[in-house]
Amino acid sequence: MGLFYTFVYFPGQKKHLAAMRIYLFVYIVSFILFTPVVYGQKVDPVAFFKEDAQLELNLLGHLKMIDQPKEVGVKRPGYARLVWPDGTEQKGAIEFTARGKSRLSYCDPPPLMLFFKNNNEGPLSKLGKLKLVWSCSSTDYYNQLLLREYLIYKMYNLITPYSFRARLTNVAFADSSRKGSVISRIGFLIEDVDDLATRHQCREYEDTMVVPERTNRQQYALMAMFQYMIGNTDWSIANYQNIKLIVEDTSSYLKPIPVPYDFDNSGLVDAEYAIPNEKIPVENVRQRYNKAMALPIEDIKMAAAVFRDAQAGIMNLVESQAGLSSGTRRYMHNYLNVFFEEMKDLDSFCNVFIKTGGQVKSPKKN
Repeated sequence: MGLFYTFVYFPGQKKHLAAMRIYLFVYIVSFILFTPVVYGQKVDPVAFFKEDAQLELNLLGHLKMIDQPKEVGVKRPGYARLVWPDGTEQKGAIEFTARGKSRLSYCDPPPLMLFFKNNNEGPLSKLGKLKLVWSCSSTDYYNQLLLREYLIYKMYNLITPYSFRARLTNVAFADSSRKGSVISRIGFLIEDVDDLATRHQCREYEDTMVVPERTNRQQYALMAMFQYMIGNTDWSIANYQNIKLIVEDTSSYLKPIPVPYDFDNSGLVDAEYAIPNEKIPVENVRQRYNKAMALPIEDIKMAAAVFRDAQAGIMNLVESQAGLSSGTRRYMHNYLNVFFEEMKDLDSFCNVFIKTGGQVKSPKKN
């Protein structure tokens, strides 16, 4: 049985809660380190992200000072235990490090990169490296932000198969640097770029000189329109900012495909720490702005047709996601509806993307 706890504080319960924390810490450590597990086959990373059922992830490691900028990329040893919906579990040694920019200084702990390859012979080794995004705190406000961002990944899956898959998890992290400390949050894991590339017979493209004009035109148009739909300007192809590029192994023309990630600074998420770049002429992240290069009219119309076909599925994701509050559901519906209403006047909508800097009026904040 997995572990996922939320503490509710009442006056006079400090000693009881402290004891409970220590109990949980010992319980998780004992499960990870000493419980025998029948490993079976190694986890298939492609199949792992095909399923939507929520997982439980128990982690053990040293989190002290991990939110310092100098710690980004510095690997720390740890252990992981995955509990599947049917109750079976797999575990092994991992390494982890802090990642992110805005959330690095704002969230405690920050998002993590988990390296399962450290356990080459274990059942988790094929997972490679996975980004773990978890709520900045256990409050409902931050849980709602996390679910908004998770849904954005699911939305982009409906737009193009050249997109990162994500899977929700309940996370319990036993912090060995603070005796008895167990951090319990909801989170999601993001597919490794190597596995994304493998799914499409591609490889990651890491040329130091990349300009938008050199990318796959159709996929660039879909990506740009999606960023506009969610109100995100926190990306750049030239700087590899929240963008990965993949290219077909057999391609002789090297037209890399842009794949976006990290959407917490978008208007659809609308996090309190999200501030638009001072070079972008918007008042807040809720205001849409087309940051992309000018697109040919045929690519704009192609992309618009894809979004019209995906509209019902996108709205259904918001409607059906468990855990969303009525306020979050309403905000996301309203924000997305502005985009789809604007699309109905196709000539006016195309003008947004014919040149850089196109905008429509942003919706009010709920």
